[in-house]
Amino acid sequence: RTIAVLLVIFAIDITCVAQRASMPELPGWTLPPAGLPAASVREAYHGMIEGSRQRVNKGEQEGEAPCALARQAVNDRHEARLVARLLGSGLVAALLQVRDAFVYGT
Repeated sequence: RTIAVLLVIFAIDITCVAQRASMPELPGWTLPPAGLPAASVREAYHGMIEGSRQRVNKGEQEGEAPCALARQAVNDRHEARLVARLLGSGLVAALLQVRDAFVYGT
């Protein structure tokens, strides 16, 4: 029974990796291989967020509207979260998407 459960989990994890293949190219950023450990996923996420923070700071200095900068920051965080999830376990990514649908309606 334990082997059957592990095989199901493995199958789900493999099929979830397919969602990476359909991801759009991100300008200036190359996706590392899937299945990274959680610490590496977190590091990649924080790197993407830092890039967003730098773009927002530059926008502030150039006088962009605060609402536009806030919208950009929200979009960047959403994209970073989705991309970071795909770097780790496909199963965890799928479970988090289901959780988000129930909790946040997204």
